[in-house]
Amino acid sequence: MRTHQSTIIEPSVIKWARESIAMDISDAAKKADLSENILFSWESGETKPTFSQLEKLSDIYKRPLAVFFLKTPPSDLPLPQDYRHLPAGKKPFSTKTLIDIRRIRYIQSLFIDISNSLSTPISPKIKKINLNSNPDKVAEKLRNELNVNIKNQFELGDENHALSYWKRLIENQGILVLEISMPLEEGRGFSFADERLPIIVLNSKDFLTGKIFTLFHELGHILLNNSGICDMSLYMERLTIEKFCNRFSGAFLVPKVDLKIRFDEYMKKYVIDKCYEKLAKDFKVSRHVILRRLLIAKLISKNDYENKIQEIERELKNIKPARGRTNPSLQCIKKNGKKFVSFVLDAYKQGKITLSDASDYLGVKINHFPKVEQLIQESNSYV
Repeated sequence: MRTHQSTIIEPSVIKWARESIAMDISDAAKKADLSENILFSWESGETKPTFSQLEKLSDIYKRPLAVFFLKTPPSDLPLPQDYRHLPAGKKPFSTKTLIDIRRIRYIQSLFIDISNSLSTPISPKIKKINLNSNPDKVAEKLRNELNVNIKNQFELGDENHALSYWKRLIENQGILVLEISMPLEEGRGFSFADERLPIIVLNSKDFLTGKIFTLFHELGHILLNNSGICDMSLYMERLTIEKFCNRFSGAFLVPKVDLKIRFDEYMKKYVIDKCYEKLAKDFKVSRHVILRRLLIAKLISKNDYENKIQEIERELKNIKPARGRTNPSLQCIKKNGKKFVSFVLDAYKQGKITLSDASDYLGVKINHFPKVEQLIQESNSYV
């Protein structure tokens, strides 16, 4: 029987499949119900796995079975460049995150193919900038180009509605926005500034206001055409990029002129801490962002800024983002991006793909499709 026959495969491919998702050999062996010595012998070429054993590895490493019969390990698309400034708590991407990133690349490829089949090819509309640009002016110009109205921003309702609105606004510019669940220590988000279809990825474990800020921070990376493959390696250059993206995100979400008007108004009515809270609620951002913008606008002192930030950090130390019940339809939209989900459903309706294909692409059962469509229509009603 084939299940007991040894396969003719290249040992380096087996090793590559494991290492490409940062899986330790002991963890891989345990999942495959093998001893470490046996798995090591496959990776070194001393022995060969049977076909059924190879099928098991294929499932564990989330690779097509055919990959294991290649003569050499294939080249994966690059990971997002690491710009995190977390010297003490930074962690490398976990196995799950690496698998999620691979799936994101798969979605990217599918999206391009499906959009072409629907005769609606994706074309990013955002104009590129460089580090010599003024992030405040870039933010102001982009708000004008996207017709972002401060009155509508204040009327978005809550952070959840705001996030949905901002996502839709950015996806309408030809940029895919989706979420994955990963430890916050690995990052709050990342992006791929690919020319054909840029992608912004948010961490679903983050606070809503954290996601909103990260969304525009990563948009800054895309505006700079800076993500996956990056020539910048010097620490100071990388730090400059992060500062630019932070400044751009804050300026876009909290325009200085509107902040000053609101701040002056509230200072006549409330104590300072209440002002911070109301401003954060108005602009749908965190108090951290409000404080930073107030400092930049010279409306508070650096000493007041630092003291309040420390107080907020102590307050939030043991608070975790709210976790609601798992909703398969909502998760489908978050993990795939609303635009991609819409295109997949349209492709099915037009007979370009089968119902089974659509279910496979979206990773959700067919019976959830009506609810998925309903949620997409509802999200389009925000402003």
